[in-house]
Amino acid sequence: MKKNYRLSPLNLIWLTLLCLAVVGFSLWFNLRSLEQATLQMVNIKGQTVFHLIQTTRLWNARHGGVYVPITDETPANPLLEVDERDIVTPKGIALTMVNPAYMTRQIGELLKGSDVEIHLTSLKPLNENNAADTWERAALIAFENESAKVKYGLVNDHYRYMEPLVAEKPCLECHRKQGYREGDIRGGLSLSFPRADIDGLVSGMKENVKKAHVGLFFSLWILGYLVNLVFLRLKSNLHSAAVKEQQLSNLAMTDDLTGILNRRSLMQAYEQAVSLAERRDWPLAVLMLDIDHFKKINDKHGHLMGDEVLVRFARSVSATLRDSDVMGRYGGEEFLIFMQDEDSHGAFSAAERIRKAVGDMRFEGAAPFSIHVSIGVAERTQLGCASAEELIKAADEALYQAKNNGRNQTCLAEAS
Repeated sequence: MKKNYRLSPLNLIWLTLLCLAVVGFSLWFNLRSLEQATLQMVNIKGQTVFHLIQTTRLWNARHGGVYVPITDETPANPLLEVDERDIVTPKGIALTMVNPAYMTRQIGELLKGSDVEIHLTSLKPLNENNAADTWERAALIAFENESAKVKYGLVNDHYRYMEPLVAEKPCLECHRKQGYREGDIRGGLSLSFPRADIDGLVSGMKENVKKAHVGLFFSLWILGYLVNLVFLRLKSNLHSAAVKEQQLSNLAMTDDLTGILNRRSLMQAYEQAVSLAERRDWPLAVLMLDIDHFKKINDKHGHLMGDEVLVRFARSVSATLRDSDVMGRYGGEEFLIFMQDEDSHGAFSAAERIRKAVGDMRFEGAAPFSIHVSIGVAERTQLGCASAEELIKAADEALYQAKNNGRNQTCLAEAS
């Protein structure tokens, strides 16, 4: 008799509550992460605008203020007490000096109603228009108490950002009478961004997250009801995660361009091979390869062709090696190969095979050309069981000997 398996009403309730709890927590966490990402966007945008305004102010201050024509929009600043505040040009144009604070206020007027507003403020403002609001006052107090270096967050329907303004030497001419000294915090620059503008950047993501979690709820409910499918899904997910992890691990170990081992992974494998060779008293050969005149290839044929040379070079050399040989990119156009359980004679023969294979390669650049390689070979037992560092150094010196002897040749390091 075929049994009809069904979850009891109580179990269905528990399953539903469990799914709601899991999905609810995931939804809360993802929405919270998006909110944090939104605040980080505010922070980045605030930093950008602040440093742009501050750079403009510093330029003004270092020039001792700038003169502009007196207009209804830009009257003389009664709070600016400096010599030659107002002047008249030889053509009779009345000019007034605009200092950094006056300039900032005028920029703030121009930006009102835009997607970014600025407000110059201080706990001791010279101009009453620069008086701090409640949020700005709290930020300024935090700056002076050194409990914060920057302040940002959501206030009503605007995102706010604020950094302190530090008294610099060019600023003291206007602010010295307020008792400020160089390095003192004399106020702050407050920025305001409409909430709708910032939230609009992530609103679509939030909707997608919510829709995804609705689907997740039903998926979890069905998977909870069908235990076998849960098992299969879990197994599939674990397998996918393992594949991705392996892919990431491979990416971290290989050189982005050539696909062979990068220097870090190469040296890790090399240290292990040296340790094994020392324990078992095996020979171990190191080949140091350098493409001759590679810079000229880049200069004449371009860097894209230079990259193609490196890729094809790595493939050609790898094709000549044994499965037990290990090759990696040591740096630039320099490559390193180590051969386990291979004496100096075998390593030298392998180097010559590599050199011939490389010499047979042809390329079509600005004009057809071929390449050559110089190789230095060192083997630990021939050198008196050299250490890992000594072996690479000996191979490197042999490489330079090959280059000094005219390139496109192999030199074998000899015991001194």
